[in-house]
Amino acid sequence: MASLSEEVLLVVKRVRQRKQDGTLYLMAERIAWGPEGKDRFTVSHLYADIR
Repeated sequence: MASLSEEVLLVVKRVRQRKQDGTLYLMAERIAWGPEGKDRFTVSHLYADIR
C-alpha cells in the first residue's frame, strides 16, 4: 500500500472499478485504487502523469 513517507489525504471506500469493489486513496503525489481484501494497489497513477 502507501509507503510510510506517503501521507494519505483522503480514503473513499466502496469504489467500483471493473465490477470489483475497492478503496480509492488520494495522496499528495498520486491517486491509487486497491480491491477489497488485498493489501496492494492495482491502479496507481502520479498526478503529473494525468492530463
